[in-house]
Amino acid sequence: MSSTTVAEFASELKKTPDVLLEQLKSAGVAKADAADALTEGDKQKLLAHLQASHGVGAADRKKITLVKRSTSEIKQADA
Repeated sequence: MSSTTVAEFASELKKTPDVLLEQLKSAGVAKADAADALTEGDKQKLLAHLQASHGVGAADRKKITLVKRSTSEIKQADA
């Protein structure tokens, strides 16, 4: 598996490398230049940080249940 650079990953995400470097820095991934290599672990760390900061968590989801109340027939009078 080939490692990607910060610049390549930024172009995949349609972001500038500077914005991605700021996000990586806030996630705790130490990258200083757009030519630095990113591992899969770095990407997972960034994803976990972004999900936590935007409030998307699997434990926070509520379960939705649908209840079918009743079924009835309407009789039509013959004319």
